[in-house]
Amino acid sequence: MGLTKHQCFPFLLPRCRDAVKSMRLFNLYHQLQQSPGEWQQAQQALLATPPEPSFARLNPSFEGVCMGNRRTCTCNAPFLG
Repeated sequence: MGLTKHQCFPFLLPRCRDAVKSMRLFNLYHQLQQSPGEWQQAQQALLATPPEPSFARLNPSFEGVCMGNRRTCTCNAPFLG
């Protein structure tokens, strides 16, 4: 499949984005370990930022499969719990 290290399979794009964000946060955490004040500021900024909509919210169904979001369900399956 000839993918470079900066590419991702299309069906894995949401997970690739999550992985990149996680690694950036991990690296920021390690960079700021010697500066607790800066880490506190970074935490507050991160917590104040609204989350991006999930893949399921943006795509109620993907390739004909319902993504299971209660508000945008397309298959009318029961939700337990």
